[in-house]
Amino acid sequence: ANPSPVVVAAAAAVVVRKRGARTALHRLTGMRAAVWVVVWNLLGRVWRRVRGRHLTQFPPHPIAPRILDVEEAVLATDWEGSPAPLELRTASSRAEVRRTIEEGHALLRRTVASDAPCLTPFGRFAHARQWRDMVAIREGFARQMEEKGAAVVVRGDLGARPVVVAGLHRTGTTLLLNLLAQDPAARSPEMWEMMVPPARILAEGKAACVRAERASLAKAESVVPGYLREVHKFHHFDYDLPEEDCLLLRHIFPNPCDLWGFYGGGEVTRWFCEHADTLGTYQYRYLHAWLRWLRAEVPHPGEEHWVLKNPNHSFHLAALRREFPDADVVVTHRDPARAVASWAAMMLRVHITGLSDDCAPLDLAQYGRAILGHFVAASEALVRGCQQDDRIHHISFATLVADPIACIQSLYGRLGRPFTPAYRQRLERYLHQHARHKHGKAAYSLEDVGLSPALVQDQMQTYLSYFGSYL
Repeated sequence: ANPSPVVVAAAAAVVVRKRGARTALHRLTGMRAAVWVVVWNLLGRVWRRVRGRHLTQFPPHPIAPRILDVEEAVLATDWEGSPAPLELRTASSRAEVRRTIEEGHALLRRTVASDAPCLTPFGRFAHARQWRDMVAIREGFARQMEEKGAAVVVRGDLGARPVVVAGLHRTGTTLLLNLLAQDPAARSPEMWEMMVPPARILAEGKAACVRAERASLAKAESVVPGYLREVHKFHHFDYDLPEEDCLLLRHIFPNPCDLWGFYGGGEVTRWFCEHADTLGTYQYRYLHAWLRWLRAEVPHPGEEHWVLKNPNHSFHLAALRREFPDADVVVTHRDPARAVASWAAMMLRVHITGLSDDCAPLDLAQYGRAILGHFVAASEALVRGCQQDDRIHHISFATLVADPIACIQSLYGRLGRPFTPAYRQRLERYLHQHARHKHGKAAYSLEDVGLSPALVQDQMQTYLSYFGSYL
């Protein structure tokens, strides 16, 4: 009897795996996909060659038009203390915003359908599944508004003025978020609250949802053994901890780091930069609605103000300010050469199964150029945003790491917020329990991805000239 295609592919995958045992990415990260993922990728590449199309197709449309109508109706309504954005006030302006976002999704679908992205067949599957999950959460939120009415949002309460952490990736934004979240009066969106459909949030509660999401995440270890260990060296996360609000914003459109990382720049990223303000207007109104809903439906004891964090705020500071006009915005800064090297190393580990396999090793130099392109675009947007908003506060990464409590106390003084003894005690306890490099220290350098300090300095001149005093 002839062997099945799967058996043949499995045998071939073992051979390919052995031949590719010392690919540059594997040597660099110490991580590699399980054999069954190699089989998947090999079959996917054969399928593409024989059938002329990819094994996994990107979803044909991100969200049903009827759901969009419900969502837009809520976002375009004047809420208690928060009028609707001008861009959503009229039917014609809402239609223009919808056309713009749909244009971006159409461009994404065309790009993913091509061979342009540096995505493996398994990476395409994971990418499509993630997008499906995001659409399900977005549709679930719209149904909450439709079935229960939008009063919880319209007449809801955001709380006292929020604190919003921005800054380029790997500049201390996560550390600052976790420190600010220790304030007994603060609340930050937790990871489970942004990755579980609203109906499940209400029906199952925190403990059950966190258990289910952790069990799902554990499957990553069957894809890439050691995945969580390596990623946590850069960014420790868990479903019951504060996390960045990009997990909500990406319901509307993928995160910029995915656009540059997976698509390597090009037409998609040019489109994003051109339409960042329109995207931001809609995304922040959506984020605002979620925060009001969470505050009403999933209250936390003692919460008075939100603490939000997302390095991608750098692209949308004007839109952020329009939606949250009284927010205290804080931007972190770090030597770009260190930040770029750290971000490239982290993203290679986060996206390892989607970016490379033994059949087609990733071009690390090309990837490095894409990561630098992301940093340059984000830094230039950050400079423009700060030039237009003199109420933004700035923190040096070096200062934050050297004496976190003194840094927070100084920041609270500038913000006019009370730095209470209870807050100090919680900061001390947090820092004692979360020492730097608690989860291990990863080695990395710009040279790993074909970059150099001189090249980064040359490309980041706009940022260095404007923010040099904070570095």
